Amino acid sequence: MDPKYAICKEDAATYCTGTAHSVLVELRFSSTCQAAWAEMSGTSQGDVVRVTNNAGRSRPYTQQWGRDAHTTMVEARNPDAAACARTPRGEVCATKPATTSTAPTPGLGQPVPAERARCPRIRERCITAVQRRA
Repeated sequence: MDPKYAICKEDAATYCTGTAHSVLVELRFSSTCQAAWAEMSGTSQGDVVRVTNNAGRSRPYTQQWGRDAHTTMVEARNPDAAACARTPRGEVCATKPATTSTAPTPGLGQPVPAERARCPRIRERCITAVQRRA
């Protein structure tokens, strides 16, 4: 399901981000829908963004046009998922806790520290996922 057209976007929060090669990748999560998705910006046609939940299910999306794109949602009970983008310039994964300006907790303004602490573990899953695809 596309988060752009679902109620999930109403309580969605960015939990982790990553920036490299002029590309921004975000891991988004909705507690209402118990779903996660990945967004990328600073990208171009043919770049691929992927979200993978902790059960190993993933949703890739190949950008068709514009400068940003997002995946469809994958089932996730918490924001413990991986979000990565692959471009000709290199791989970028969301591995750093989001700042308060990009990570509102539904209705509160920022994620709780325990949720932000997941980002380093997500980094290891991103690396593993990249190695499997290589």
